[in-house]
Amino acid sequence: MPTSAGQSVMFLLPPLVERLNHLCVVILPLRALLVDFGKRCKRANIDFLVWSSREPLLELGMAVVLVSADRAPSTAFRSALLLFTDLC
Repeated sequence: MPTSAGQSVMFLLPPLVERLNHLCVVILPLRALLVDFGKRCKRANIDFLVWSSREPLLELGMAVVLVSADRAPSTAFRSALLLFTDLC
């Protein structure tokens, strides 16, 4: 999709419509985008987490998890996702 074509709506809308234990994982190609997308979530009052291997657990109640493309394929991130799905 081209720039400014509404890609953010794809992950911002579901948490605004449904407040359930669903998790939207957003994989971003650039770490700089993590900050920008985090600001968007904050403005929309969406609970989000920027995933880091330093804080490897995903919290229940988080609607959106932002992760950089270089960390998404890691064993630590996959393990965190599996643990989260087991808790739900």
